[in-house]
Amino acid sequence: MNLDNIALYQINLKPEWVKINKSFLKEYFNQFNKRISAEYKTLFAQLPTHLKNTIIDPTGGFIFDLNILSASEKKLFHTINNAYFGLPFFYKKSGLYISRGLCYYSNNSDNDDYSKWVKFFAFLDISVELCQSLSLKKDSFSYITWSLIDDVRYRLIIFYEYLLCEDVLKAKLMHKNIDAWITIFYNYALTGIIDVNIFNKTLQNISQFVQSYLSEMKKIQPELLRTYKEGDNPIEVILLGLKLKLMHLNPDLIIGIRFGGIELPFALKAISFQFAGVSFIKISKYSNQTTIKTPQITYPGKKILLVDDNILTGKTLFEATNAVLMNNNCEIYFACIGYSNMNRYYQMTMKNHGIINPLLLSRICVLAQSPFTTNLSTKSYTNKQGVFDKIKMIIKKRVNKTLI
Repeated sequence: MNLDNIALYQINLKPEWVKINKSFLKEYFNQFNKRISAEYKTLFAQLPTHLKNTIIDPTGGFIFDLNILSASEKKLFHTINNAYFGLPFFYKKSGLYISRGLCYYSNNSDNDDYSKWVKFFAFLDISVELCQSLSLKKDSFSYITWSLIDDVRYRLIIFYEYLLCEDVLKAKLMHKNIDAWITIFYNYALTGIIDVNIFNKTLQNISQFVQSYLSEMKKIQPELLRTYKEGDNPIEVILLGLKLKLMHLNPDLIIGIRFGGIELPFALKAISFQFAGVSFIKISKYSNQTTIKTPQITYPGKKILLVDDNILTGKTLFEATNAVLMNNNCEIYFACIGYSNMNRYYQMTMKNHGIINPLLLSRICVLAQSPFTTNLSTKSYTNKQGVFDKIKMIIKKRVNKTLI
């Protein structure tokens, strides 16, 4: 299936339309879910063997048995797990380990903003140093190595978003480093190969940039450090890249809708669109006011791919599309990891919400259903247990359990 230019469609349909067409939507999503599920299975079968055999935790970390690791991997496991001031790098569950432990979610474990700030950068420094000490072997994929590269990747994404909010000039300087590191991460996931020279040079650049930034900054704003990122599953990001490649789209520019879409332009460029440019747009909504922040760039006659983590109402996509089209004559396409269906029916019928046009949903690229619960009324976004995002709840429980 090829994508359509979303500028040709009405993107958001109002809550009143949702209510009138409830029966139609039930049948539509019944068929759409089957199609997306079948496409997912076909894509998964195309993954390299080591990824197909990987058991992925709902959080996006991988699950492994310590007993099946080689002696060198076990040694590296213990070195990493004991390097973060007593906080476990890996999470232990039912005798197995998950690659993303309390260290990965350290921003979730501190109520004190200053402690969160110090710990975040201390852990980034430790992870970079551990990466610099790795003994990398050509054509030999290691889950322990990948988990360490993953930790640096996640921290750089959080740091990059911080810079985009706080110091745009510094963010521009950081752009090349995060692009290089995310490329390293996904290339290693797909091929098991790391260019050691690029790896070490990028680590050196990252270390120098972070140290320089911390030494020069005049104030800290730890409240800007994000504590959670949706769509943080590397296998699903890879599958989205593969799916887009099969759709024969060659975008000139990939624009991520922050914060959820902040990694995707870099990742999709690494996986499928080597020559595409990367940019970002931020849509902030407060009550009935919408604030849009986008670089002053013109893209006349170009193909632009907008990307985000999830889609439900289409209102953010509508704002982003209008912002791009304001001064540009271009084709715009859209892709995201997750979409919501009838489990979010009552949210769709809330005032000022609605749904993405089903005709358009069938002509964009989505990978799987979003990990959101079923809300039961128009008065709440959560289920009976007060949960909106199932993955976020899993992380919260693990952090609380580990800290007890």
